[in-house]
Amino acid sequence: MKFTISLFLIIEVAPEVTFDDEWNKKVILRAGSTRTYKLPYIGYPEPKITWTYNDVPHLPEAITTSADDKEIVIALKNVARTDGGVYELKVWIVKD
Repeated sequence: MKFTISLFLIIEVAPEVTFDDEWNKKVILRAGSTRTYKLPYIGYPEPKITWTYNDVPHLPEAITTSADDKEIVIALKNVARTDGGVYELKVWIVKD
């Protein structure tokens, strides 16, 4: 008698974001300035990513974010004084 056994194995990798020294200091931009930050990351399955601004999950219009399977991007375009505040990134794996 011959048996065949198949195994499907999923290995999860906790998300890990790479921050450079730029993220360890206060950022000051002049009104009308533009700056883009790119954060490389790993994680499997692809992690869930959220941003908050002053503890609110709604970012100002001048701020856009995106992510692909290798990096997270936050772009600050033509910022105004009212865009100042605390921006927080949360990255985690969603369990099914």
